[in-house]
Amino acid sequence: TQSFASTSFWSAFSLAPVVLIVPTLQSYPLITLILSYLFIRRLEKLNRAAIIGSFFIVIALVLLVLYG
Repeated sequence: TQSFASTSFWSAFSLAPVVLIVPTLQSYPLITLILSYLFIRRLEKLNRAAIIGSFFIVIALVLLVLYG
């Protein structure tokens, strides 16, 4: 699985500019938060700061893709 991840990472650079790829890849905490909430809802408590932070991540990624 590590080789697949590395290959995908480096292949992404041939498809889009670095300025779009790196911030998108660094949004993995958002994906982790969503998946943990979906699968272990009783253990994962979302607070206001996590929700607001997630909102800003999504807005920033959308703006970056549209205007970056």
